[in-house]
Amino acid sequence: YRYLAPPTALVINILSLLLGIFLNTIFFIPVITYLSIIILSSLFIGKGLYEKLRLPSVLITMHLAWGLGFITSPKNLIN
Repeated sequence: YRYLAPPTALVINILSLLLGIFLNTIFFIPVITYLSIIILSSLFIGKGLYEKLRLPSVLITMHLAWGLGFITSPKNLIN
C-alpha cells in the first residue's frame, strides 16, 4: 500500500488546492498538513543547514513526480 501514497498525496493536494481556491479556505488544511510534515521531517533528516533548507523541495518533487508517473503510466506495463 505504500506505493499508493504518492499518487494519493498528489490527488489530495490538487483537490485541496482547487477546492480551497474556489470554494472555501478550509480545504487548504490537507495541503498545509502535507507541507508541514515535509518541512518537519526535513529538519530531522537533513544533516546541515543547507540540506535542511533544500530537502523540502526535493521531497515534494519526488512525491509528486512519482505520483504523476504512477497515475499516467501506460496500463500495459502490468503483466
